[in-house]
Amino acid sequence: GLLRPGARSPFNGPVGDLRRYSSAVVSLTDVEEICHAFGVTVNDVALAAVADSYRAALLRRGQQPRADSLRTLVPVSVRTTDAMDVSDNRVSLMVPFLPVDVADPLKRLRTVHERLQTAKSSGQRQAGSIFVWATNLVPFPLTAWTVRLLSRLPQRSIVTVVTNVPGPREKLTVLGHKVIRLLPVPPIAADFRTGIAIFSYADELTFGLLVDFDAAPDVDEFTAGVTRGVDRLSKLARSRAGGRRAGGRRRASNA
Repeated sequence: GLLRPGARSPFNGPVGDLRRYSSAVVSLTDVEEICHAFGVTVNDVALAAVADSYRAALLRRGQQPRADSLRTLVPVSVRTTDAMDVSDNRVSLMVPFLPVDVADPLKRLRTVHERLQTAKSSGQRQAGSIFVWATNLVPFPLTAWTVRLLSRLPQRSIVTVVTNVPGPREKLTVLGHKVIRLLPVPPIAADFRTGIAIFSYADELTFGLLVDFDAAPDVDEFTAGVTRGVDRLSKLARSRAGGRRAGGRRRASNA
């Protein structure tokens, strides 16, 4: 699938030397409420919000979002809880299409969930794990040379990278001072003009967006779009929770 070029996108192409950065912060409690209401994961909610933002960005550029407009490189952890103290790479890779062609926020969320489940069950995750494991066996100078070579090859299949890393739920301190917020910075390369890193810390989920300076001057609109995407889903989750409570009261009254 990676050998087939995707739809032409303003987010693919040569990358310059300058960068723009912006961040969005949403409540992790709100995200968890969405997960509980609709039976999805934190990663599903984050990717649905990213798809919402990229859909808006494509429309701002006069492009109609298509089903194949946003193939995304999604690194996922395969580290077990008993190996958290081991300092090695235990990461897999998936390359789903994010549903920027879907206008309805809830349908978009469910589509993200279904596509990630399909990617995991189809062997994509296992294949990615094998690839990362194999690179650990190759001497570092050869790996570094190969990565540099691959990063210079043009590709039009994957549009962006979205990586999500869970952080500590309690506030940290450095030299006696409380760490208020941590802002993640993703890499961009291999003709990706945009990249998003997501990091959970304490009661916040933070999205850090790094873009090519010339390709995305509207970087703040991207992060505002992510916030709007989470807000839309949060309102739907509250509406569903309110409907359930009202239904329960009615049933109790009838009884």
